Amino acid sequence: GTNPETGLSWASSTDLITYLKGMYSLPGAMDTSDAQYLQSFKTVFGYGMINLERATRPGTNVYYYSNKDTIVSSAGNSYWRTSSSRASNVLSLTGRGTIKATFFDVLESADGSISLPRVWTADIAMGGNSRHGLYMGDVLGEFSVDSSNKKSNQIGNLSFDMAMSARAYNDNLNGLDSLRVAFNGTKYDIDANYQRFLTDGMSRFDGRANGVLGLTANAMSVGAKYKMGKIAFGTRAFSGAITNENLLENDPEISSQFEPERLGFANGAALNAEYNTDKFGFNVSFGNMHETNTVLGMYSDGLIALNGANTQYIDTVATYKPVDNVKLLARATFANTRADIGSGLITELSNIESNAYALGVDVGGFEFTAAMPLAVVRGKMGYDYADLSVVENNGEYEVVALNPHTEEIDLSSQKRELRFSSSYKRPIGEFTDAGVGFIYRVNPNNTDDFGNESIFMFKLHHRLGI
Repeated sequence: GTNPETGLSWASSTDLITYLKGMYSLPGAMDTSDAQYLQSFKTVFGYGMINLERATRPGTNVYYYSNKDTIVSSAGNSYWRTSSSRASNVLSLTGRGTIKATFFDVLESADGSISLPRVWTADIAMGGNSRHGLYMGDVLGEFSVDSSNKKSNQIGNLSFDMAMSARAYNDNLNGLDSLRVAFNGTKYDIDANYQRFLTDGMSRFDGRANGVLGLTANAMSVGAKYKMGKIAFGTRAFSGAITNENLLENDPEISSQFEPERLGFANGAALNAEYNTDKFGFNVSFGNMHETNTVLGMYSDGLIALNGANTQYIDTVATYKPVDNVKLLARATFANTRADIGSGLITELSNIESNAYALGVDVGGFEFTAAMPLAVVRGKMGYDYADLSVVENNGEYEVVALNPHTEEIDLSSQKRELRFSSSYKRPIGEFTDAGVGFIYRVNPNNTDDFGNESIFMFKLHHRLGI
């Protein structure tokens, strides 16, 4: 350090001790001999008084324990970086407790004659429960009872389909929900799509959609299908964004007018095979989705950063129509995710397994679905920890690691969500449609922190008879 009175470097450690003794008084029980004075001073005042610039402007050499390299230094001012996570409906660190991490740096005088390690411990919270437990986003805005907002045109083998939202989103697309252009041949189909959410016409809220692809918003996709009678084989590629569709911070009537926060990007491809008859249909799809910055929709940064993931999934859908106006549906999705570990504390991460199930029945204008939305069922995250201590060795101070070990965090869902939804829609006039809907969630978002959730909706839509 430098002498604040002269602006010059200390000539020796004795001069520094003499200056500190004249400026600061230590308790009488402390050992104030020159040999022990700096250690006593550290106990009372901390290192900030010795090198205020270092205390307020930390350098890049901040260290913590890792059993890979014993002691490592993270890139940048690792200890001072913010650590946070934003949960998704599938994966959350909320309720996992805290990561206890011990760090140290080394303070040195300008002439290098004094070297003092500084050790401190920080508890890094794994998520929090400070927000209110409303999860369903713009469920009322998506509950449409008017089918006339879907436009479809056919010109030879070329088809054009478009659906608009009942409310005006501020998305520079005039509330466009989906847009599809397709060429339908005898043996093959080719199509290009835009979807606000990649659910292929399913609702985001009843649990019938593919839970992996449903994480993607503002999605563009292209696909091709080859048909052989009742059997068909197809492929599709897609690209979109991962947005913050989790807990609402505003009233739905307000928040639905704005685009949700973008957390990362997603892209991927899939192969599928299907078999269809007049009564029975079966489809199986094998795909991969790559995320940047997120893992199954969850974002984390700082010392608990996970930098993207690859998710392989198998999605199966079966439908059966025993009579006209009656349709039964069953869906199961199984996924395996491998995430990339960032440059922070996390040192181990297993594959993350998740699955989803849904059963549905449609009778005329009535729909009912019982679902277990996509949730993590197996996965562990680990970080290395040791108690760091400063010890004296031949007049110098060193840092030693005591009790080194790996701490594990279970990533599986704390509670499994059960979701029941039903709706009934019907026209009540030439230009008027009405509908009622109900959703009941047990352990919403796979946690019991907020209790269960119930949503009741009623909509009446009247079009001008022009």
